[in-house]
Amino acid sequence: MLLGPDAGVFKRVRNNSGGALVAGDVVIWDSTVTYPAVTTTTTADDPKVAGVVVDGNGSALTVVIQTDGKFALASGLKVNGTTDIAAGDMLSTFTTAKIAQKATAGKAGVFAMALEAYAT
Repeated sequence: MLLGPDAGVFKRVRNNSGGALVAGDVVIWDSTVTYPAVTTTTTADDPKVAGVVVDGNGSALTVVIQTDGKFALASGLKVNGTTDIAAGDMLSTFTTAKIAQKATAGKAGVFAMALEAYAT
């Protein structure tokens, strides 16, 4: 575990996604293995969110993810969805892998708060 500026928490983990992971990708914990590893999901509001990739080399064996703290602008979070996002909205996984959406009310999986607006 590494600590960064703005009290960010970073972890180097194995990329078990079977594909490329780059900065800004949302990842979940791979619960099929006993070592720290991440993969991607197409489940909205997935409660297994690990964090956001901040240092990914495509299909490299390991990536660095940020699990806590204010995300650096250089590794901004990828968002999309069917609903506009306002500053202050809670974010969760989307049905498209590697991106976030405005969290669905009453669902688990919130892992971030939007700091700026996004129009669909």
